[in-house]
Amino acid sequence: MKLEFESQAVVEENLDGVRFVGRYRGANGKDKFVLCRVDRYALDTREPTADYSAADLLAAYKLLGNDIHKIASAQFSGGVEHPPGNGR
Repeated sequence: MKLEFESQAVVEENLDGVRFVGRYRGANGKDKFVLCRVDRYALDTREPTADYSAADLLAAYKLLGNDIHKIASAQFSGGVEHPPGNGR
């Protein structure tokens, strides 16, 4: 089952990652939502010690968004309840 991504992304308060929501149509015809997360280390391509801001993380998410969404959708479709990087 493929997820669709139409919502805004939100940077976590402690800058550990970005959260976003995927949506799919359930068997009952109603929309269901899946909270997704991508870790800051997956977004930050600079030196690990570089300073970054919430704006930097959102810009990286927007730049890499298509790939991030494909991975999250594939993991959800494959039965991975919690995509990697969400602390589980």
